[in-house]
Amino acid sequence: MNYLPLILILDYLASLLLGLLCRDLLAGPVNPARFLELPNLLPVILVMPFLETALIHSLLVEASLKLGRGKPVALYVGGALAGLVFFVLHLVMNGPFNGLVYGLPGGISLSVMYCLARKDGAKVAFFHTWMLHLASNALLVLSVAYYGMTLGGA
Repeated sequence: MNYLPLILILDYLASLLLGLLCRDLLAGPVNPARFLELPNLLPVILVMPFLETALIHSLLVEASLKLGRGKPVALYVGGALAGLVFFVLHLVMNGPFNGLVYGLPGGISLSVMYCLARKDGAKVAFFHTWMLHLASNALLVLSVAYYGMTLGGA
């Protein structure tokens, strides 16, 4: 968990910067109040981080390690593959803005966290990556809601 604050801050800053650079890709204005509704908030902050960490990062990295017979290069191949899959899924399922602003830095940061924490075992790596994902989603969602309401006058 030593790396979590640094990775979280870098991920957040990357998303903010990419959001500014890619704002023309947004289909239209975002309703910030939508982010604070419980049916939207709970899945984004609690459910999706768990599922994405389990089905993307944990599954792909562990499969890569198994196929690579535990060699260090297999860890990094799995991490790179997981980051790429995370990015592509965000891009395909949610559009170019979401893919570039959240999927790209998110995929990289989560893969880095999983690879760094993997030395302590698969369960520890999963937990640390899940906590990073949860914190990242909470920070981004609440930032969008706060700044949207503040700047939008809601």
